[in-house]
Amino acid sequence: MKQARKLSTQSNRHLLISLLLFGITLAVYLLIRSNIFNGDGLGYARIVESADMNKLFSISARLLYCPLGRLILNITQFLGIDIRSVYLLQYMNSVFGALGVAVIFLAAYRLFGSVGRGLLAATGLASSLAYWFWCTNATSYPGNVFFLIVTIYLLIRLTEADKTREYIAISIFIGLSHALAGLFWLTAILLVPAVFLSVIFAGSGLTVRTRITAVAAYLLSMGLFMFLPLLIAAFATGGITSIFDFPRWLTAASYGIPPKLSLINFFRGIIGFSSSVVSLIYIGPVVKQAIWGTPFIVENTTRLYLEIAMFAVLWLFIAVMSFRLIRHRKAVYTANGKQLLIFIAWALIPAVFGLIWLGSDTERWLAILPVFWLVVSQPISGPDRQTGKGIFIWSFVGIVLIFNLAFFAIPDHNPKNNHYMETARALDKHMQPGDLVLIWGHDNVFTSDHLIYFFKHDAIPVGQVGRENPKQAFTFIRDEIEKHLNNNQQVFVSGRLFLEEDLPESHISESEVNISREQYGAFLSAWYRTKAFNLGKDTYWLLHQPDTSAHD
Repeated sequence: MKQARKLSTQSNRHLLISLLLFGITLAVYLLIRSNIFNGDGLGYARIVESADMNKLFSISARLLYCPLGRLILNITQFLGIDIRSVYLLQYMNSVFGALGVAVIFLAAYRLFGSVGRGLLAATGLASSLAYWFWCTNATSYPGNVFFLIVTIYLLIRLTEADKTREYIAISIFIGLSHALAGLFWLTAILLVPAVFLSVIFAGSGLTVRTRITAVAAYLLSMGLFMFLPLLIAAFATGGITSIFDFPRWLTAASYGIPPKLSLINFFRGIIGFSSSVVSLIYIGPVVKQAIWGTPFIVENTTRLYLEIAMFAVLWLFIAVMSFRLIRHRKAVYTANGKQLLIFIAWALIPAVFGLIWLGSDTERWLAILPVFWLVVSQPISGPDRQTGKGIFIWSFVGIVLIFNLAFFAIPDHNPKNNHYMETARALDKHMQPGDLVLIWGHDNVFTSDHLIYFFKHDAIPVGQVGRENPKQAFTFIRDEIEKHLNNNQQVFVSGRLFLEEDLPESHISESEVNISREQYGAFLSAWYRTKAFNLGKDTYWLLHQPDTSAHD
């Protein structure tokens, strides 16, 4: 393809546009940053503030994230800037997100030679719910996606390479960018087969020997920059004492839920991908209620109807775009055949993985969003000014932007909408330093993280402990309860853990797959309890040693 040579003779206005996109995106993300924090992000923020080197380098699935956060925190402290690490991580992620939008514009421009198509892909990605949400939160995903987008850009560059030295050099940089993506989130290794095949078939007019050399260069670069730091960190932090323990250390953060091919996981995956584009909070529970009879209470029917409409609009858009691509497949393949095959290979394994493991989590679909927007931005039958086809896509992007702005960005920016923070603040009023609270319920999934980080109390998310380590859950909880009681500290427990305080299923943690609420209630009956206080409809109890005079 001669596109690269044509672009090199044109002005550099696309570079200026990419810088402008970076600035606008960063400004939007920072001005309307989320004030509803993810529990993982608050956990990373605690690690960053602790400055414990073993903890900083102990998270195998996100090795670079906390150390980079600590480095930036050290710089801000040296400059005399007082800032909590959770906000610093948010700002860092917004920078990664804005950089990703700029690079996806450059990738689309290089691919299509059109500023309009580049803006389309960039705006679509920046407006997508999952990308927007995670780039304004405090977890490691934006760094991962940014380097994946850089990898996509380099793969597009690789399709233009017709000289051996250039082909191999780009392959080395592809390995580096792919490795960096994996050091922010290890699931990047799922894309190794796609990148492997892309490197083999990308170049033009090159010998088999050159292609094999390029693949070897990619694998060596990726392996060196990804697995060598991981291996060093594993030994240095005491995570492993033998090379044979390395796989176990790498897969330590698996949430305790194995991948499974099932109908419910398939529907979760479809809804999860849909939610990664537009903000959907009711669709999933409603589908579970309709198909499996799982009880659920809809608190806002107007929001539900709008979500159903958006869900339908999204899949109508996907159907129309798929039909167009299939109908004009020869023209599309002739124009950008190799790149299209790269995108298909890129999306295949993450899509399958998302349909069998935690597919309702929008982060599972982040790697697919960049290629999704590049594919739908593909011009098919001439420039937009001649065909008018771009109007259809821009209309969809505009709808996504407005919907996510109204139902995600603005509400999440309002601190009063952070239910976890409000619950943690209410609990704080009843607790003394050193007290412990056992929390239950899916709608309180991040309450304990807020209570620990912002209010310095001890808290245990009971369901999460049971899900991630069911064999040791009761031992861990018993030891924590006894430790606090022996230190004359109070131990509170959510009344939801006792069956007589029944609540709708929407308030019950999904972690019951490992340890049921009934089992937790029976376990906690070893201690006497007295009613402590109420928070709304929830009752919290105070636990006492069995030999005290306090009774239920």
